[in-house]
Amino acid sequence: MMGMEVRQMSFKVGQIMTILSFLFYVFVHCSFSVNIGIDENSLAVHLNPHFNWEGWQLIIQFTEAGFVMNLCGGSRFDFPNLLGVKKYTFFSFTEDVHIIRVEVK
Repeated sequence: MMGMEVRQMSFKVGQIMTILSFLFYVFVHCSFSVNIGIDENSLAVHLNPHFNWEGWQLIIQFTEAGFVMNLCGGSRFDFPNLLGVKKYTFFSFTEDVHIIRVEVK
């Protein structure tokens, strides 16, 4: 099991986060999670997709209403901003994934 936490970066309303990665075990059903929050105990988003693509890109737009997530393959998910925070500083990625780049613009 692999994991990565990012704490020295912020994600604010109006910004877009792009995550590039690849999965470690392409030939089996892979699982990983993407978490965004204030800290590891106060998460605004917990996304846990399952697929077996070798590489992927996740684009997250942070709006006043919440998070719009676009996965490769055309899947889209909307998450409300239940915590109501306008800036998040905790991000984690777990399980069968290797993060290549996290970019916020």
